[in-house]
Amino acid sequence: MADYLLKKIDFAYYNRLLHRLSPACGAMAFTDGSGEMCWCGDNGEEMASLLEKAGREYGFPDSFPADNSGCITINGQACLWVRRVMMQGEGVIGWLVMPADPEETDGLKDIVPDFLAEIGTGIARDYAMIHDIDSMAEEVSLRYEELHLIYGMRDLIRDYRHGNEIFRQTIKMCLTALNIDMAVFLYPEKGIQFQEKDPQVLFHGQDLLLSRMSNEVYRFVASSKEPLVINRDDDPRRDYLWTSVPYKILAAPIIVDRKVAAMLIMLRTADRPDFSNSDRNICEAVSEQTAIILLNRIMYGELEAFSQEMATTLIEAIDAKDPYTRGHSDRVNIYAMAMGAALKMSEKELKNLYWASILHDLGKIGVPDRVLGKEGRLNDDEYTLIKVHSRRSYDIIKNVALLKPCLGGILHHHERYDGRGYPDELTGTNIPLHARIIAVADTFDAMTSSRAYRPARTDKEALAELQQVRGSQLDPEMVDLWFSVYESQFSSRAKSETEKENND
Repeated sequence: MADYLLKKIDFAYYNRLLHRLSPACGAMAFTDGSGEMCWCGDNGEEMASLLEKAGREYGFPDSFPADNSGCITINGQACLWVRRVMMQGEGVIGWLVMPADPEETDGLKDIVPDFLAEIGTGIARDYAMIHDIDSMAEEVSLRYEELHLIYGMRDLIRDYRHGNEIFRQTIKMCLTALNIDMAVFLYPEKGIQFQEKDPQVLFHGQDLLLSRMSNEVYRFVASSKEPLVINRDDDPRRDYLWTSVPYKILAAPIIVDRKVAAMLIMLRTADRPDFSNSDRNICEAVSEQTAIILLNRIMYGELEAFSQEMATTLIEAIDAKDPYTRGHSDRVNIYAMAMGAALKMSEKELKNLYWASILHDLGKIGVPDRVLGKEGRLNDDEYTLIKVHSRRSYDIIKNVALLKPCLGGILHHHERYDGRGYPDELTGTNIPLHARIIAVADTFDAMTSSRAYRPARTDKEALAELQQVRGSQLDPEMVDLWFSVYESQFSSRAKSETEKENND
């Protein structure tokens, strides 16, 4: 570092300053702490010769006392003014030297030391300033890299919100940003393991490496809850964690709820730079962001599980009121999800369709049992009570923020394509897509399920009826879609029915 910083100092300026202070002074030179010439004016050969002689006679600078500044005589033929230059915390950063004629030494001895002291102070001040500026620039650079990774993580969260691909993309980003040779993400509880490496680097025994990382290294870091850095070959931890492995390793724990849930591991080959404190800090920052992702996943999973359990409880309550419709919501959900998948809906849209189809009849919990289970034809008032169920389902769910995107499918699943449905008499594609899908699934299951007032129809009969109401009651495109989905996924039901009829 010292040589690099000294090269940035304007020694020519100080040489001119010395001559202005005393024209009788010779041309100065400057060496680093080891005596290596950093700067010299026009007398480079002469100065190099004097320094070589000073080295032989006085052991300059290795055995030259740090406080021995002043004029030294070399072989009785030449004089060399020497002034150490120091910076607090760095010790001797270099030596200010100036040749002089022995006959002129006595005339200069009262002024040169003071001049050299002032110039040395200026050089030390410049060195300290350059040191601080470089340190600040390095710190800014490191913070930039850290911020770059953090912002990169933000983009990954946006692009890979739910899937595990976010972890693979995270280590890919680390591979480039930290200039490493291999990056590994371990999440043992979920059986997830991703690794990415520089394609130009050959790792011998990669399976053994991954085994070591998944066992010895993971257990050690999980126990300490602190990052692990092994750079040196003689690091004693290699003996029990990284035996006979020539690579440098940085492992950072990903801590969720005070427990190590996962781990980020970085490798560099032996000829690459050591992992620095900066590498460790950046890796820890990425681990902290990853921990937030995992925590959100856990909380979201718990919320989703709770929602699923609550939905199941509500559906069971509906089934208990009307044993003839038991399992209806589950079957409608299965049919609707198959149609959504065939439409290649996004994960988010499928999730909304899932909740809309499973909860579409929730409002029936408020319909009197005698109406739901009536064996004969419903009168006008009873039919009105039945029609209210979609609005009641909407009212029950509308205040649940997680389920708001599925309200349209729930409220409008009894709208008709020709506009004669309820509750709002919507027509055509003004009816939400989820509602049009659920309407087809609901109608098919209603016809193929037994009711108090009639037996179940066969699939063949139900499909024929769907064809009849295509374009009037139901969206024709959704009916066509259901025929395609039924043929590819549910046609075995019809075969079972045919076999049963033949046996009977």
